[in-house]
Amino acid sequence: MEGLASTATVLAEVADVRPGRTLGDLQFLDVELTVTEVLRGALRPELGGVVRVEFPAAFLPDPIEATVETMRSQLPRNPSVWLLRWQGEPAATRKPGAPAEDPTADKSLYRVVHPQCGVFAQGEHGVLAATARPEPASGAQREAEQLHTLSDLVAKANA
Repeated sequence: MEGLASTATVLAEVADVRPGRTLGDLQFLDVELTVTEVLRGALRPELGGVVRVEFPAAFLPDPIEATVETMRSQLPRNPSVWLLRWQGEPAATRKPGAPAEDPTADKSLYRVVHPQCGVFAQGEHGVLAATARPEPASGAQREAEQLHTLSDLVAKANA
């Protein structure tokens, strides 16, 4: 999966979806994962095996609960492939004059590498990007969605 720098690529199941932190007016939700296999990279040992993934969810004053329920229904119930980036890892490129580390990063959390292609699941007719918006696929999302099975994606991640 070219161009997607992940800290860890894992096979995992969703354990919980709940409201997360709020930064300014932006509310986040946390997805807790039960990781069954690390396919590439490594999880942060200081997090003690707890894998929580943060997603931007809703702006205040909108309530976040409906977004949490929508995400619960959208995320795969079966094992899926997650491309994760630890929030404590500095971005490869930053704007000139910007701090090396993101001051809003929570080092106890991960993000998906991209909302369109950070979570892949087995669909009825092949691999699908579980959190993608309904628009034409491109890049890594299109590459993954051309595969027939999640096992094919796991093999590609391990290659």
